[in-house]
Amino acid sequence: MKSATTKLPCEVIIWYVIPDLRNEISRILLEDYNYKQVEIARLLGVTKAAVNQYLSSKRGENFFSLVKDKKTKNMLLKEVRKSVATLVDDKTTIDIELCRMCNIIKGNKIIFKVYDKYVHTDVPECLAEFGEVSTTPTRSTKSGKQLKCPSCRKQVQNDWVVCPYCSEKLALKCAGCKAMVEISWKNCPYCARKIPAKKSKKSSKKK
Repeated sequence: MKSATTKLPCEVIIWYVIPDLRNEISRILLEDYNYKQVEIARLLGVTKAAVNQYLSSKRGENFFSLVKDKKTKNMLLKEVRKSVATLVDDKTTIDIELCRMCNIIKGNKIIFKVYDKYVHTDVPECLAEFGEVSTTPTRSTKSGKQLKCPSCRKQVQNDWVVCPYCSEKLALKCAGCKAMVEISWKNCPYCARKIPAKKSKKSSKKK
């Protein structure tokens, strides 16, 4: 059995990325939405003392400073604000939004900078072929065409897990790493766990 020679992406993200995401989310809630620290703590699922440390930058490694490309940094900050807006509207939960942000960071190779700066080991093989995660509002094929629901053929958005028109499942949570994965995938690209094959409606009706 081979021994581990590097840290897994999720380990690295927990230590070097999540604190800064919480830091930025806390700041936006305080400055843009006039949330009190106790309200921020409740939304993030942490203590008021932790929020105080996030706001005073006593927690975190200043992850965003590693992103030198202005366009990429603006994209990340825009996605954080998008997460905050959906949290305030009570349309999602903090764990789902943190996972979404982390997938963007992994998919756009930004996590490579974290490995270079803090981990000082080779990037694990599971990230080597990681495809870019799109932040556009619709799913797109390689040809640039918008993807449609496989059941009713109506257009769907990239953050939908169920088609609102016919209730067809579009994505599910990986049983291993809890990341959102597409139904059509055979393996989770984040932890390599096998994704159960989708049961056809015909076979389920026979039962």
